[in-house]
Amino acid sequence: MLSQNHYFLTRSIEALGTAKSTHIPCPDGGRIRRVQVVADGAIADAAETITVFTVPEAGAAGEVAVTDSDLVLPLAGAAVGQSASFDIHPFDGTDEVAAGGAIVLKNDGGSTAAFAACYVVTLVR
Repeated sequence: MLSQNHYFLTRSIEALGTAKSTHIPCPDGGRIRRVQVVADGAIADAAETITVFTVPEAGAAGEVAVTDSDLVLPLAGAAVGQSASFDIHPFDGTDEVAAGGAIVLKNDGGSTAAFAACYVVTLVR
């Protein structure tokens, strides 16, 4: 059960199988609690790995890698609607984002199939 202190940010992307960075602006500060991805296609040839970074403050230069944040959509069992998620425990400071900061999701393009996907990020204030 989530408390009233949790909020969600979502972002759709056009091509998960293509290496790219996806930025999600944070209108309110908080700590990343969970990241989920749902694929609209099936992974092909290799697993797709997504790594989470933060831009901790508005206007900050550079990105901070969130500790142990690799999210993997495996090749085994690949299917449309495949999903993966991870919870961040314990909080160590790399998961913090201030109001006006951003969350950056970088996928490695390991899959040779390019398809749409949706990210959902849960934050706690």
